Formats: sequence, structure tokens, C-alpha cells
Amino acid sequence: MSQTVPLDHFVSQVHLRNFYSPALQGRMFYGIKKTDLQKFTARSENVCRTKDGSTNPYFQKPRVIEEFL
Repeated sequence: MSQTVPLDHFVSQVHLRNFYSPALQGRMFYGIKKTDLQKFTARSENVCRTKDGSTNPYFQKPRVIEEFL
């Protein structure tokens, strides 16, 4: 029997930085995989990302959204 993992919402990297752990020098956070409940550490830029997700070619500065966030 295979385990089904529900689809969840996307969490922005900016928001994930609020969960950085002092025990990890404030540079990483702890996470738990839903599939096997194994603990892992990660940086916000290494998870929950899409390539050029905040780039908008219609703005004069295509990455201005990052400045706003």
C-alpha cells in the first residue's frame, strides 16, 4: 500500500527565514519529511522554490517583487 502525500500550499522563502534556528547559527531551519517523518535541515533557498518564480518581465526592474517582499 503506497502512502499518499496531500498537496499543500507554497511557503515563500522570505517567510521560511522566520523559522531559522539559533541552534543552526540562524542560517537554517529544521524540517520533517511527510513521506517518512525523517528530520532534515535546510536553507530557505533550497526548498519551496521555482526557478525565476518572482521574475516579472513586464516591470522595468524584473526582480522588484523581491525588494518589495
